[in-house]
Order: sequence, then C-alpha cells, then structure tokens
Amino acid sequence: MTSPNGHIQSLLQEGAQCQMRGDSAGALARFGQVLARDPRQPDALLRSGMLALATRDAAGAARHLEQLVRVQPHMPDAHHALGKARQAQGRMDDAASCYRKALSLSAEHAPSLAGLGALMAAAGKPAEALDLLQRAVALEPGNPESRFHLGLLLQQLNRVSEAIAAFDQAVALVPDNPMLLGMLARLLVSDRQYSKALAVIQRWVQAQPGSADPLVLRGVALTNLQQVDEAQAAFEQASALEPGNTGVRVGLCNVHRLKGEFATAFGFIEPLLHADKLETRVVKTFAALAPSIDRTEDAVRLVEKALEAPALNAYDRHALCFQAGGLYDKLGDYDRAFAMYRDGNRPSRYSPEAFDELVDRTIHAFDTPGFPAFARAAYRTERPVLVVGMPRSGTSLVEQILASHPRVAGAGEMPDIMNMPAALDRMGGGSAYPEGLSAHGVDHLDHLARHYDAALAQVAPEADRVTDKMPHNFLYLGLVNLLLPQARVIHIRRDPVDTCLSNYFQDFASDFLGYANDLTLLGRHYRQYERLMAQWRTVLDVPFLEVQYEELVADQERESRRMIDFIGLEWDDACLSFHTTKRTVSTASFAQVRNPIYTKSVERWRRYEKHLGPLFDALGITP
Repeated sequence: MTSPNGHIQSLLQEGAQCQMRGDSAGALARFGQVLARDPRQPDALLRSGMLALATRDAAGAARHLEQLVRVQPHMPDAHHALGKARQAQGRMDDAASCYRKALSLSAEHAPSLAGLGALMAAAGKPAEALDLLQRAVALEPGNPESRFHLGLLLQQLNRVSEAIAAFDQAVALVPDNPMLLGMLARLLVSDRQYSKALAVIQRWVQAQPGSADPLVLRGVALTNLQQVDEAQAAFEQASALEPGNTGVRVGLCNVHRLKGEFATAFGFIEPLLHADKLETRVVKTFAALAPSIDRTEDAVRLVEKALEAPALNAYDRHALCFQAGGLYDKLGDYDRAFAMYRDGNRPSRYSPEAFDELVDRTIHAFDTPGFPAFARAAYRTERPVLVVGMPRSGTSLVEQILASHPRVAGAGEMPDIMNMPAALDRMGGGSAYPEGLSAHGVDHLDHLARHYDAALAQVAPEADRVTDKMPHNFLYLGLVNLLLPQARVIHIRRDPVDTCLSNYFQDFASDFLGYANDLTLLGRHYRQYERLMAQWRTVLDVPFLEVQYEELVADQERESRRMIDFIGLEWDDACLSFHTTKRTVSTASFAQVRNPIYTKSVERWRRYEKHLGPLFDALGITP
C-alpha cells in the first residue's frame, strides 16, 4: 500500500512529466491534488505558481507563491518566484522588494540579480542595472534570460557592439527562439552589419515561418546592401502574408526612392500619411522623400509635430532632428537647421586619444618607402579601385562616375579591408596590427588578397575594375600596398570645413564615426587624417591619384577623364552622364549622384559660419 508521502511524490512526478510534454492543464491538476492533500507542499506550490505565470494567471500565481514564502521564508527561489508574480501584476516596487529579499538570503542568487537588474533598467537606473545584470551573467552564464536583459540594457545605453554580443550569446543558448533572433537581427541592421543580419534573419524566418516581420527586415537589409530587386521581392513576400503591414509600404517606398522612381515611392507612403496617429517611421520615410517631390514644407510640419510627442524614444528623436535640419537647410532657414543638427548629434564612445594613437602607430610602422620589413603578397589582381578620403568628401560621386563606365562596377562601402587587421591578429604572430605585420608571411597575405578579390568579383564577375569606396580605408593603405600592389587608389579631397560640416550634418549610427557628433572632435580627427595621408604620399608605391572635389565639380570631364585614364581604361562618354546610371546608392550621397554635377556644396559652410567657432579652432583655421 502506497504511503501518503509516496502518493504525493508520485503526483509530483506525474505533474513534472506533464510539464515536459507541454500539458499545462494536466500538470496543474496533479499539483492541485498534491495541494489538496498538503497545502504547504513547497514543490507543488512553486510549480503551480510558475505554471500559472506561464498561462498569464498572475493572481493565481501570486496566491501559490505567497503561500510558498510563508512556508519557506528562507528560500531564495520562493522570493524570486513571488517577485516574478508581482511583476506580472504590475507591482514593480513589490517585485523589487522580493528580489532584494532573495538576495539578502543569497547574495549570489543569479535569477534575482537578473530580475532586479531588469527592474532597475526600466526604472532609469542604468548603472545599478548594469552591475546587477553583469553579476547575474557571470554567475549563471548559461541563462539566456540574463543575457537578454543585459542586451536590452546595453542597447538602451547605446553600447551597440556589446548588446549584439549579449544577444548573440543568448541565441547560442536558445537557437530557435524567434524573439531573440529578431532582437539580434534588428540590432545588426541598426549597426549596419547587413550581411550578418541576413544570416540571422534566415534563421528567424525558419523559426517563425508565418510572420511578415523577418521578411520586412530582410528587405531593409537588402536595400542597404544595394540589392534592391531582392529587397523588393522580400517586401512583396511580406505583403502576401500581411497585406496591411506598414513596414512593407515603408520598405517599398524606400526601394523605389533609391531607384529614383519618386512618384511610385510616394504612392506607397501616401495612404499612411492620413492615419489618425502617424508612426515615426512613416514620418521619417516621407521626410527623406519629400524634397524629391516638392513637399519639403509638408515634411517639416510632420517632423516638428512628431518631435513634440512625449513618448518619442531617444533614437527616433535624434533621427528626426537630423531630418528636420536637412529640411530647414533646403528651405534656407540655416539657423534653425543648425539648431536641429546640434540637437540631433549626441555623445558617443569615440575616443580621440585612441584614434591619435592608431595614427601614431601606423605612421611608425610604415615609415620607410617600400616597407622592406614586411612580406608582400604574391597574388596579383588589377580589379580593385579604392576610393578613400574623409566621409562626405565626394567618394560616392567618384564611384558613380567610375561605375558609369561599362567595364567598371561599384561595390559601395565594403568592410573587408577594415576587417583585415583583426583577421591577421587571429592568424597569430604575437603583436597586434600594425606592429605584428612582420610575423606574417606570404601565405597569410595571399589568403587575405584572394579573399578580397573574390568578394569584389562577386559584385560583378565580368567587370575589369570594381570600386570599393569605404572612406576609412585610408587608415590601411600601407596594408593595401603589401596585399594588392596593383590596386589603384583614388584619394578624394574636399575643403576641410565643408567636409567636417557635412559630417556633422549626417546621422551616423556607428561609434567609430562618433567624432562626427562634435565640432571640436571633427577638427581634431580631420587633422590626424591629413597627417596620415601626408605619410602615405611619401611611402606608398601602389598607383595613387589625388582628386580635389572642388575641381571635379568645376570641370567634371577633365577630372573624369583623368580618373578613367588612371585606372587603365579607355574613355567612355557614359561617365559624363553618371546621374543616369541605373545602380543603387544607399549612402548619404544618394541625392547627389542622382543629379548632374552641381557646385552648391562648395563653401556651403559660409551659411553656418557664425556657429562654427569650435571647428575653426580645432582645424587651426581663421575664416
């Protein structure tokens, strides 16, 4: 005959097996039978409470867990579980008290550290939250919930690369969780890691096959990778699943805007402008399109209204400020434009000291013409044409002119060269780049050169030349000299004040470009860029051409012919009609390359001169 205690244990086991099968009702029934026999049985109280939470019965969960705390007042898990129930009831202060009680009983109770950390983050106490969540992750690295909350907090703190790492680790623990995959994919897109995002999005599609959301995000990533036809197909797939999806209309508007099909683009966004409550993404999309359809003043009104919304998050507020700045600039209201740009720029984690040190180390490592201390790749290719300089100096214009030639393709801003120092460091050799270059032989350099050439070939297999217009490749021209001695390098220069101001007016998401958020940092960064380019002029032996932006816009044919001759091709008149070339440009210079050459950006800074004292001081310029 089974003892009462034995029967209770049997019911607990049966309930646990029901839980494992996903049979919540069966599990609750077994645990209910246990509690009918022994209302103080702790395991049944805990399991019943957590099951009630899982079925969104917060009140039922609280009843069980309150009893558990009375029965087991010194049990950290009991107080933690009650904290979860209080959260579900919306009683956040009580939840925090429960977590703190658990931690008073066990200072290293990881679930309570994570729960309290999430509450502190929501309460606007990021420093306390960060400490709690980092401790939780360190104590229990296999808990995806702790990493999820840490990722959310790091995202809130604009520490995007760390947030990505946290979500990446959470996904590794729960590979098929749609919510985690979606969070990671969105962060990768916001950080402009579009190729990595696409791999995560594919897993998200498989984990949530009937959802339009991953398909919309796929379209966004593909749009930014200039694969507009594929992006359009993704948006249309999403539309088939969810015809009224706002993201689909926004995405298709952006696709057609990038194609220069402005009337079609407006057709997708126009119905959304009449909604009772305008979404911020709709306002931003319309603001980007408005100048091309003569609706700038309408866009200003919508953006200003959106900025007044009390619940607007910081990310959207900054983005809308930049858009308002651009719209006021087009209307000639330069003081209001500058005020908006100033409000849009926000502090970043950019370190001017770290950048100064990188330039110092690079100049020291590459201090002799020909670089005899380092090996050189044996691999040879004439395919690469690198267009370098400061961002906003004219790299997109140069690429568009070159890519209008029938034997040239434009790859846009490729990250490959900027990733090469880290790739070399992973190959070993002791010291980090650039000092560790002397430890690498021809095999390592050939591997990188072949990989890069293959990436260019994927863009356009039949092209004789492929341009890579990543501006910051200027940092790594010494390495390019070793890897790709037949590559052509075109350095585009522009007036320093115009260059810096154009950067200040651009909403860059990356901390790497954080110098653009501050006029003093911009001037300091520009001077270091000039210093490094002066070094490259002395020591490089790759083919190297310098083009002045102001001369290019003043005499496009002369400078264009000079560039085509430099890359070893015969002249083609298509280069003079670069603005009609059917290729997508997804960088901030989109509007410029869709129009014939104009000179209105030359000495643009004079409209804003009275606001630029810190920049003049940092550049050492007297206007």
